[in-house]
Amino acid sequence: MPRYEQLNLFPLSTTVLDEITSDVPGTDVIGKSLMEVALPSRNISIQGTAERYSHGQTPHSMHVWWARRPLSSMRALVFATLARINDGKDVQRLFELSSALAQFQPYPADAINAARSILGKNQTVLDLFGGGGSIPFEAARLGCKAISIELNPLAVFVQRTLLNYSQHVDDLGSMVRHYGLQLLSQLCSDTRGLFPFRKHQGETVAYFWVRAVACQNKDCKAILPVKQLILLRSRKGSYTYAVLEPEQNTMSFHARIISSDNLSVDIGTKRLTECPFCGHAIQDRVWRNEASFSIMPVARCITSRDGKIYVSYQGNGLSFDTLIEQELSWIGGDLPTTELPQWSGITNPTVYGITKHSELFSPRQLLVLLMLIHGLRRLYRKIEQEHSPNVAKPIVACLSGLIDQLVDWNSSFSVWLPTNEQVGRSLAGPGLPMQWTFTEIDPFSHGPANLWHKLDRIIQACEAIPRFESEPLVVSGSATQLDLPNSSVDAIVTDPPYADNLYYSILSDCIYTWKRICLRDIFPEDFLLMNAPTEQEIVASARRQGNSHKAMVFYRDGLKAALSEGYRVLKPGGVLSLIFTHSTLEGWITVFSAVLGAGFRVVACWPFCIERKARPRGLAKGAVHASCVIVAVKAIQKAPPEKPDDVESRLFALRSVLEKDDWSPAEIGLAMFVQRVAWSLSGNNSGIDSIEKIRETVEECYRRTQEVIPEFTLKLRNML
Repeated sequence: MPRYEQLNLFPLSTTVLDEITSDVPGTDVIGKSLMEVALPSRNISIQGTAERYSHGQTPHSMHVWWARRPLSSMRALVFATLARINDGKDVQRLFELSSALAQFQPYPADAINAARSILGKNQTVLDLFGGGGSIPFEAARLGCKAISIELNPLAVFVQRTLLNYSQHVDDLGSMVRHYGLQLLSQLCSDTRGLFPFRKHQGETVAYFWVRAVACQNKDCKAILPVKQLILLRSRKGSYTYAVLEPEQNTMSFHARIISSDNLSVDIGTKRLTECPFCGHAIQDRVWRNEASFSIMPVARCITSRDGKIYVSYQGNGLSFDTLIEQELSWIGGDLPTTELPQWSGITNPTVYGITKHSELFSPRQLLVLLMLIHGLRRLYRKIEQEHSPNVAKPIVACLSGLIDQLVDWNSSFSVWLPTNEQVGRSLAGPGLPMQWTFTEIDPFSHGPANLWHKLDRIIQACEAIPRFESEPLVVSGSATQLDLPNSSVDAIVTDPPYADNLYYSILSDCIYTWKRICLRDIFPEDFLLMNAPTEQEIVASARRQGNSHKAMVFYRDGLKAALSEGYRVLKPGGVLSLIFTHSTLEGWITVFSAVLGAGFRVVACWPFCIERKARPRGLAKGAVHASCVIVAVKAIQKAPPEKPDDVESRLFALRSVLEKDDWSPAEIGLAMFVQRVAWSLSGNNSGIDSIEKIRETVEECYRRTQEVIPEFTLKLRNML
């Protein structure tokens, strides 16, 4: 296995038999699912982290979706939720098999076959919030009947491509490779005139731009850059940056590229305060509600034998308006009129007059995107003629992941990461920040985020999709209204939105808008809506609901309604495994209130860690990377309350294991907190206890956890 020690919380030398385990308080384990009794948290964390740091090695690499869980981890969770303990020897046997199923590489074929034999073919797994499809994908791989409910139309299409459309073409990977290379080769040829520096020595892989506005002095014709300094390379003891300097003769700016051992100027505050040509002061309001931003060329990044080098860039002088209109006429439509919600702090471009999805691109970026859409539509017709619509649809559905790549990595909100000299995605979340400088790639170079590389990932994704014995059912709609019979589902495994952690509809509409233009005639049922139905989205938003309290009430009530439907369709004795994490105490109070309010009895809460620590929000000091799976049952009878002494002894054992596994104090605190809450609530009469009583219990568990782990803190903040 590759070395991931620096990326995960656990030393690889520790044996599986030292994993976190615990009997359900005060009860016999016979007849229970493994998830109620134990979970191989260590191996799930190690293997899940390894998968998160792999690139292009799973079906997830086909399309963009957010906060997708590693397939290897979800495979282990689905099995642990379904597998029942028949005798005393079953616990260790099932535990070891669940741990083996979590293996990322090499592919655990023997473990999967053993799991399929144990589970049989009649188990039904429901995911109430399907998202990117990890849970139904792995449930189907294990031979189960998978049902996925999803409100967001982009996620529905992503899931149907992976779970349904992929099943209708033999040798999908080879077919996608064959037609994908045709598509990109033609597009590369068609776009050559747009990127004249392709022909020069070395490859120009990126272009750097800065937003600009007109001087407020009506007698001055100058166009002024919003920022004067753009950092291009930032290595220890080595910096390269571009400084935009005014040229009085031409009343324009020229970029000077500087390499230095240190950076003596403040990048963040290097903004013009007055026009260098007329001396007119630049008022703050010029940056807000300014609908006439232009863009100013700054520099090019060229690959060479010595690495990346940077030179100034004056633009290419091309006029794109006519070319854009031509592509739109061939596609048969207009630019999308859908808009970003005007939401300061989440969609900051709207504060500055950038409100439509079509305004998120520079002219050349927009033209290339439209040319790709046009090319995909032509390719569909070609495959349809050479084969059939049943073959053309899956291939084009898979290749539409190229649209995701351009929107996410080649918009006027794509950032440059100077420490590793790579382009960064624009749709990382939780919303869409304003960018005053941006990076444009040549998507047909061999530089960062190019389409050739993306095609390779799509092909690998296709090759990693198995043929399911039972094709999953992907339902487009709200989890609060299920068209399923009572007591018809064996288990629920789900990963709901985490209150205000991410606003899926805002990000997904940036991609869905363009996929809809390309695919609405080919997949009419998948692209009926203009955009995501945000009013039904179960997230906590003070902006939408009016204030933070109303936001959490809306989130709690929506989650409770979905879980209540899940409770109705779950068989008696069935298990709910709900993945959750949040940085606030209110978030945890809300999720436990929703679970209990829906009628479930909480029996356990297992910690694991599969987050990428290198992601920007994960680099904050003291950031908690652990998640938890809340385990609850549709109880046949009420359980006796747990004895406080037993809870404390189990928590002491849990802390010892996690300390040995090198968890941080903050993450140990989270694990102990959620376990304490689960065991403290285990004897509750589900569905009856008031929210106030649940709040008191959770707050008391938090207080007692902080007494022993003072480094563990949950935030008291308003929802976004």
